[in-house]
Amino acid sequence: MTIYHQQNRPMADTYPTTIERTRFDEVAGETFTYTEQLDIYPQFTPDPQLWTVADQVLALADFCLLLLNANEFIYIY
Repeated sequence: MTIYHQQNRPMADTYPTTIERTRFDEVAGETFTYTEQLDIYPQFTPDPQLWTVADQVLALADFCLLLLNANEFIYIY
């Protein structure tokens, strides 16, 4: 799994800082667009994401999921 995660790294997400909006003017009957500055993302600190984690940690997480899913077929009396 480590080799798999080394060859297939997750892509990093980027968060927008601006958004383009289109509105309809009720008086003139025309559409207009404007760019709005998003004020939430400059101070936004995301949680650790997959692309910041080492390959060995991702492989260990896959192995732990395998073990958790395998216990469905194990019966201990």
